[in-house]
Amino acid sequence: MAAQVFNTMPFSLLYHKYMIPVSNEVTSMVLSYVEEKTNGRPLDMALDVGCGTGRYTLPLAPHFKKVLGIDICDSQINVAKRYNTANNVSYMVASAERLPVENNSVDLVWNLMWQQSTTPDLTQTGAHMLDQFQTLYEAIPLKDKKWVKDIPVKFQVSVPEIIGFIQSICVFQIYLEKNEKEAKQFLAQTEERMRDVLGEEADSARLNLHMKHYCVLACKH
Repeated sequence: MAAQVFNTMPFSLLYHKYMIPVSNEVTSMVLSYVEEKTNGRPLDMALDVGCGTGRYTLPLAPHFKKVLGIDICDSQINVAKRYNTANNVSYMVASAERLPVENNSVDLVWNLMWQQSTTPDLTQTGAHMLDQFQTLYEAIPLKDKKWVKDIPVKFQVSVPEIIGFIQSICVFQIYLEKNEKEAKQFLAQTEERMRDVLGEEADSARLNLHMKHYCVLACKH
């Protein structure tokens, strides 16, 4: 179901427009790690696996000679190509199980994971996310690895952007498909509650949204 949602053009356009911004803190952390492991030499290539619409691929462009983003969804790749602004970035449909690159030809393999859960209990959702990262960390067959937890990130959003963000979440789209009337009612009520709280400033207000990121880093020597 989730793969079907991601592979539709309307959702891919929503995802590209409203998904949360790239974290400069995480990007800087990863790039510093790569520079440390490569002794500061010029970086040739980065591979973004599961690149989606390329929102988190493009920030890598200034730091590598070439960046390749791959995703299994045609519509995500089509949107990525449409909004590509870097000459050294390219995209193609490919799977993580069959990477379209030669062995030892990549300086960075970048994979951004979004945890989406249907549970209303945020504590359970956070615990599930930590469990997934723990499993990922333990599964990496490399000695040189580390897991950085609770990276604080803050960014500003408007009320329309929050509503758009909700619509860009795969779980909401599944909800919409199963019960369109109820999903739209939930969206309308959410916006109404925010506007009631903000009053006359609802259209111009910029709200601080706080998130925590997790980062697993590993190096193949």
